[in-house]
Amino acid sequence: KLKTITFQELYEKSLPPLEWLIDGLIPLNGITAISGAPGAYKSWFAIYTAIQSAKGENFLNEQFPTKKTGLLYIDEENGERLTQARMKGLSQRRDLNIHFSIYNFVKFTEAHVNEIIDYMKKNSLNVVIFDSFVRFLDDQDENSSKDVSRIKDLFTKMLLEGFTVIFIHHHKKDNGVSRTVSNDKMRGSSDLLAMVNSHIILDKQENIVIVEHNKMREARELEPFKIEITEKENGEIEFQYCNLSDTEIIGRNKDMQSKIVTILKETKEKLDIKQIVEKTGLYEKNVRAVCKSLERSKIIKSEKVGYGHKLVYFFNEIYNLAM
Repeated sequence: KLKTITFQELYEKSLPPLEWLIDGLIPLNGITAISGAPGAYKSWFAIYTAIQSAKGENFLNEQFPTKKTGLLYIDEENGERLTQARMKGLSQRRDLNIHFSIYNFVKFTEAHVNEIIDYMKKNSLNVVIFDSFVRFLDDQDENSSKDVSRIKDLFTKMLLEGFTVIFIHHHKKDNGVSRTVSNDKMRGSSDLLAMVNSHIILDKQENIVIVEHNKMREARELEPFKIEITEKENGEIEFQYCNLSDTEIIGRNKDMQSKIVTILKETKEKLDIKQIVEKTGLYEKNVRAVCKSLERSKIIKSEKVGYGHKLVYFFNEIYNLAM
């Protein structure tokens, strides 16, 4: 039966404020994707998230308040030995309310999701982490919007029970564009990004991981920051929050500016935002911001074309930019 609510009823309805698992980064009762290229510390980040949440301790040296809760970590990617090594590196405590399901061939099916819901209710767990997305596909195609929509329905079923869903996902293979500006995109249908409340991109560079908050549906995205990773003599792994330096911020912006200007100069065409995204591999949010900056600097120009007044950008030929 179709359930409806009137405009006035929704307008006057008392709704709880947005709550966070990790303040400003991972919302409670929402869907969060953690993505990156191979070796980007995605599983490390997810296990660290689970540990800090189970402890109720702030995330990244007191930078982000954390909600204490129990979690279910479903691992179809790494196995017991690797998962145990990461646990021991990140925590000396053994009494944390984190339950693991490892190599149990869990899939994104209604039967398995019902089992997960029942288990979480029985054990008072509120967060489920899937590592990694592709391993849970059951004759489903991550490139199919129809299949992704069905997976979204399964996630929504968990949300309606009050749970929080986090999944790890891989990026497409490097398209030759520098990874330092998070050019790799999540594999699969664009509906994957559309369905999440929060999207966190990780990029590993030597002993640091750059964190970019690519999407936050109900709040403002956080500015990029980095995590410094230190291994102590006793084998403990320490994650430390650090701001990006001015040099790093300028470097990231210059890389993106250079990519966009090069594309516009070489194609000698007028391109809209989606075309620039496709040709550069940059994220749409970054492309929009950089194009505005380049236009203010008169390096590129824009105009509206066609019946729909689509905004397109093109290189300003009178601007002599040294590449």
